[in-house]
Amino acid sequence: MAQVPYSPVPAQTLSPQGLPGYHTPSGLEDAFGANVAQAIGHLGKVTEQAGSELFGRAVAMQQLANETEAREADTQYMMKAGELHAQYSALQGADAVTAYPKYAQDLQDARREIRGSLSNPAAMKMYDANSLSTMGRSIFNGAGHAATQNKQWAINTAKSQIDLDAKATEDNPGDEALFQDKLHRIHQSASELSGLQGFAPGSAPEQDLFMKAKSKAYAQRITGMARHDPSAATEYLDKHRTDLTEDDYAKVDRTVRNEDRSIGSVNIANEVYSAGKGDEVKPGKSLADMEEEVRARAKKFRPDDPVLAQHAVSALRGIWNQDKYATKQEEQANEGIIAEAIRAGVKNEQELRANPKAAAAIDALGEKKKLDIPGMINRYNAARDKTTNEDTETRLRGLSNTDVEEFLNTDLTKEHLSKGDMDKLMDRQQKLKGNPTGDPRVIRAMSWMRGAQGSQLEALGIFARTKENKDEYDHYAGAMQSAIEVWSEAHAGKAPTYKDITEDIGPQVIQQRSEPSWFGLSTKKVPMFQQEVPEDFKNKLTADVVGRGGTEPTDEQVYKAYVRTQFIKLYGGPKGKDQAKAGQ
Repeated sequence: MAQVPYSPVPAQTLSPQGLPGYHTPSGLEDAFGANVAQAIGHLGKVTEQAGSELFGRAVAMQQLANETEAREADTQYMMKAGELHAQYSALQGADAVTAYPKYAQDLQDARREIRGSLSNPAAMKMYDANSLSTMGRSIFNGAGHAATQNKQWAINTAKSQIDLDAKATEDNPGDEALFQDKLHRIHQSASELSGLQGFAPGSAPEQDLFMKAKSKAYAQRITGMARHDPSAATEYLDKHRTDLTEDDYAKVDRTVRNEDRSIGSVNIANEVYSAGKGDEVKPGKSLADMEEEVRARAKKFRPDDPVLAQHAVSALRGIWNQDKYATKQEEQANEGIIAEAIRAGVKNEQELRANPKAAAAIDALGEKKKLDIPGMINRYNAARDKTTNEDTETRLRGLSNTDVEEFLNTDLTKEHLSKGDMDKLMDRQQKLKGNPTGDPRVIRAMSWMRGAQGSQLEALGIFARTKENKDEYDHYAGAMQSAIEVWSEAHAGKAPTYKDITEDIGPQVIQQRSEPSWFGLSTKKVPMFQQEVPEDFKNKLTADVVGRGGTEPTDEQVYKAYVRTQFIKLYGGPKGKDQAKAGQ
């Protein structure tokens, strides 16, 4: 135990020092617990340092969590902003301009939506720093895209207006007032386009733009003129050559020259052939003489175009061959009518002419063929008593399969055949002619139509039979056959001439006619040979045929019957027989 020093005897000598201060005796602090206090104080300091360390660590961890959450949210926003920008960047022209406000609003809404999902204000603040930058860049880029597309929209609009005005001059080439108005509008559009493309007023690029726009108007007007009057178009082209660019002039020149050659060559060829082909009284010119005349006329018509003469000669040869082919077909058809009438049983030409069809066919033949009629009658009558020559019958039957044209041209009355074999082969000839596209009368008529109205047939897609148009072409052929038959019946069995076919029958077959459209609300134009059969006609015809004990007619039979009635309305014809024919 600690002891307190004590002396009861005071000091005996004076000390020069002052009164001594009081000092705690050594060890007294420990006696009163100073060491415990110091220990406690040290413990407090240690505890305070540990708390500060723990607090700092907690703050750092929360800071890290906030940064992570903000980065993840910013990543989500960048992905969403990229998606919105990709969608918007795909828009062009007016669509891009119109959609820009919504695009900017969508970016803001997406940012706010993601921000609202964060857990605390500190994370939101960190998110704001990056997301606002992302949004700003996206909106800025979107604004640039909108501006670019707005300018492109205006440029395309000006170009389209130039194209539309130029097309109007092509569709109405003869309207001078319209052309001047469109030319003025084209200049305005070109001026607007020049400004949009950044060309200075009066600059070379602007003048080049004006020249190209004006050239386009003149080029399309001349192209339109060439379709109706190639000669006038050629003169107009020469007059306004300086108003076209070199490229436009070269293109239009080719178009105009080709049209001029196409129409001019055909006109020259037709004129020369019509004047030189001759008739029953006057002998015709030779093909060589006609070709020489065609070349002379072409040179006079277009002295600076040597190609025109070549085209005109080619057109003449086509007309020559076509006419010869048509004459051959007509002759073949008439001989078929005569042969059929002979088969009916006649003793001489007088009895043969009692048949109106046969009489018309005889009159249509050449003089040499007419002289052979009595011999045909005698040979046929004599053949009824002959024994069938098997070799001849076999040869002709094979010929009907291998060379139909030669078979149809064969005069069976001149062959050594029995009546039975001759009848069979004649039936074969008539069966081959029963197909409209193989009927010589139809072939002749359609050949004449190709020469006289080829452009109309081209427009209808029936100039020639192809895989793509075979149904329309066969309808056309069937309608032509019905028209010829009804016309002949209405004209006492007379065979139609070239003029009858090309000016009356043929145009009626291809004439556009009005037909009720959907629910009768409007009408549509369709050629005569493509008329739809009214339902009431079909029902009545079917009922009539079946009522008489016949077989229900097919759609093709109904169609033929309907077309036949339409031509009877035009030409007249036998009454009461037409619907019955459909059931046969």
